[in-house]
Amino acid sequence: MATTVPHNPARRWLSKSLLLGQRRIDVRRQGAVAGHLYGAIIVLAVLIPANEESHHPFKVAAVVAVTVGVLLVMEAFADVIAREIALQRTLTRAEHLQVARRFVSVTSAAEAPLVFLVLAGLGLISLRAGFRLAEAATLALLFYYAFLAGRLAGRSARWSASRALAAVALGIGLAVLKSYAHL
Repeated sequence: MATTVPHNPARRWLSKSLLLGQRRIDVRRQGAVAGHLYGAIIVLAVLIPANEESHHPFKVAAVVAVTVGVLLVMEAFADVIAREIALQRTLTRAEHLQVARRFVSVTSAAEAPLVFLVLAGLGLISLRAGFRLAEAATLALLFYYAFLAGRLAGRSARWSASRALAAVALGIGLAVLKSYAHL
């Protein structure tokens, strides 16, 4: 006996695509929203210990970009290895591209903060504003992605918002913890 899923226009729209800036992101791709959340926490972990008094915005932007890039390659490599073990064969070129596309979503969380850091580095906005806007953009993205994840999972807006606030708190906690772990 087949069960039917109730029609939910908001969920249907969200599941088809998500408009971020001028770029459409297909959120049905495996792990896209999770990748955005992961990327936002990584960016936050770099931004929280940085400050305008002791760090140049270009240096922080470079650290954010390199950190996200290294983690992206590392995650993609680990995923390829895991898939090859599970399939007991080498992945095809198309499967390699699929893995790469899946992990590129991690980088989207770094774009807005990088813009603010570059603007501060160029002197178009103050250093303090650049750092604060980069942090605020990252927190807003973290909230948004967590809220979206809840809505895509079929949860209510209230439940999704409370979970998103918890994700922001968790992200801040992890980022602060990571900032104390520097050698």
